[in-house]
Amino acid sequence: MVLWISVLALVPGLAAQAGTLPHPPRRLARLQPLIGQHGQVAAPGNFPFQTTVSHDKLVIIHTYARAAAFAQQVLALVQGDLAHPIADTLGFTLKRPVNIFIYNSRTDFLAGAQPDHPAETGAYAVPSQSTIYMPVEGANAADAQSYLPHELTHIVFHQNEDIGVFGATLYPLWLDEGNAAYDEVDAADIQSYVSTLQFATSNNTLIDLLTTFNTTYPTNADTDYLGYAEARGFIGYLISTYGAPAYHHFLRAVQDGDTILAAETVFGADPRLLQSRWRVGLGATPTVADAGYVPAATTAMPFVIGTMPVRASSLTPFALPQSASVLNLFIGIALWLLVEIAMLALVEVIMLTRHHTAQDNPHHSPRLRLEHIGVALLVPAALLVGLGWARYGPGQCWGCAALVAGGFGFVLLTMQLAANWRGLLHGRLAAARLTGLLAALTVAAIGFTQAQPLAWQQADDYARAGGYALALQMYHAVGASPAVLAAVHNEWAVEAQGIADYRTETAQLRAEIALLDAPATLKLHAQLLSATLTWGQGLTAAHQFAAASSVYADQAASTACDSACHGALHTSQGANTLAWGDALLASGDTTGALTKYQLVVATDGASHAATTARAALAEVPAAGALASALATGAQGDAGTMNAALRTLVAHYPHTAAASEAPETAQPVTGRVQDQSGASESGQRVYFVAFIHEGDALNYAYNSATFTVATTIAPDGSFAVRLPAGYWYAPFWEDPTQPQAFNAPFGTSGVFAVPAYTPVDVGTLAGY
Repeated sequence: MVLWISVLALVPGLAAQAGTLPHPPRRLARLQPLIGQHGQVAAPGNFPFQTTVSHDKLVIIHTYARAAAFAQQVLALVQGDLAHPIADTLGFTLKRPVNIFIYNSRTDFLAGAQPDHPAETGAYAVPSQSTIYMPVEGANAADAQSYLPHELTHIVFHQNEDIGVFGATLYPLWLDEGNAAYDEVDAADIQSYVSTLQFATSNNTLIDLLTTFNTTYPTNADTDYLGYAEARGFIGYLISTYGAPAYHHFLRAVQDGDTILAAETVFGADPRLLQSRWRVGLGATPTVADAGYVPAATTAMPFVIGTMPVRASSLTPFALPQSASVLNLFIGIALWLLVEIAMLALVEVIMLTRHHTAQDNPHHSPRLRLEHIGVALLVPAALLVGLGWARYGPGQCWGCAALVAGGFGFVLLTMQLAANWRGLLHGRLAAARLTGLLAALTVAAIGFTQAQPLAWQQADDYARAGGYALALQMYHAVGASPAVLAAVHNEWAVEAQGIADYRTETAQLRAEIALLDAPATLKLHAQLLSATLTWGQGLTAAHQFAAASSVYADQAASTACDSACHGALHTSQGANTLAWGDALLASGDTTGALTKYQLVVATDGASHAATTARAALAEVPAAGALASALATGAQGDAGTMNAALRTLVAHYPHTAAASEAPETAQPVTGRVQDQSGASESGQRVYFVAFIHEGDALNYAYNSATFTVATTIAPDGSFAVRLPAGYWYAPFWEDPTQPQAFNAPFGTSGVFAVPAYTPVDVGTLAGY
């Protein structure tokens, strides 16, 4: 953490008070106040340091009174941190060797490293010297992770960003410390930051990062720690919202110090708007009235609906375990017929015993024998048909099987009646024949009367086995009531719900509702709406927006959709279309996004989605116009850029882009020379920005907003783009001066940059 030393007249800043944190802040990882090669690295102290060097010579570990394995373990931690998370966050890694001095106690650290602010400093780095000083008091090398990733991030950041002697002074604390705090990996430290941020948010004590944690550190310890926590959260917001590649682009674009122009170019908004958006996301009050439109950044989430087994909707019969009951029925009928045959045979034997001739036995005529032969043939035929049905078609219509059995019984009964009609007319019917008639009548009665119960039983068993379509077909055939049919649809819907088959669930709930009276459907309507919304919202989260829209439209068109359903679907459809537009906008399809926003406004009226879409219809084109103007300015066409900016303000007067337009960076040109008139070519010239002219005239560095730098050309000229609306105090590197810098005499170099106006400052003459 840098306590930035002004290259001019540095006045200590006043710290904003943020209240008492929920716990005492820990000692912080810091940067030492050294600038360029003119800073002297603190002596490591009188300790017998031993060095361990990485294979690539970029990491040098200094330890004393430690086992060699300890240094190797720290070296492994460093190399791991450089890859993850540091390279992930910054997009680059070490360019030059880094020296890491590890002390065995805090006492040794304070004595050897001699930090400027020992009370609050736990470890520190000197980026200009690529050196880190830190204590590790235990024997466990992993304890170094409390500070190591933080300090390494500072070193890597400044190795890649700093240009010139004063390059380290360009970057605001919220960026420099935010990167370092974001890369910390210690779980307790991370939780401490999170708790601090939550506490400040809930108590409305968040600080303004861009002013309070910008060029100088707050002197209040709580405010200082809160600055770290907020900066970490803000950097995390930028990375999570815009993506790591965009953040890497931002870091490359900010190398000259202009965070405003870099943020507008990469993120489409300046840090002021970005901070306000981040605060709103935390649940805090915004810092600006209009922070522009930010599409909801979402990643497509996997969403797969289940699929019911084929048998649920198939009308092809299948075997059931209960099919054995049909076989048992046929076996019972067969046994009955066998008993009837045995009885007939027994009676015949008795009668033949009594009467030895056909003439003496009128019941034993050839016709009677023919009757017995017919019965004997019909019985095995019925048995074979029944057994065959049960064996080869166990899943077929059970009621039909019973009807076949009854049919054979009826044929047998008819034959018996035909053979014995005279006996019936005269009341002279032999016992054997009467037994045959009763047997045939019983078989026919059993078959015909059991057909419907068997069909009902089969429908029940199909429903229990998950063959819902077959069950419904059979219930329809036997004339089941609507309540019975509705129960099957309900079972079907419940099973579909269990496997997330929303398509089937909603279809069956609609069918169930159609079968029941209104009072009985209230709960079903709620279930149907819940299933539809879960299905649609899952599709929206998966970025399957067209499918979600179809789900909502289908349900809205259904007769099962009541007034509550229509209202909820209307809201969800609007949210889906809005998310669709946001996804198109994030992908770069601005035209497609605007079309979706227009659809939301046209169809959803005063809904929340419509209100959001209405704002997007103004903000998105305005942001596009601003981006186009910035691109034109980056190509050197300031006139066209400023004309486009003025048009933007006229067409979109109440947008965030319109508020940014007057502050858009303008070309500033001039020349730099020393008192003798010699060119300061090749040196870096710095422009310190102030909001108030008085602060610029007095070089009140603690009130500085930012600093932008550029390189002086061989002829002494410079060209830079500076945000409009600020006063600037320039200085430049000058190795001939004792403090290594030079500046215009008195206040002659202070200038302002008006809106929409390029500036030529003329010649800046130094001492």
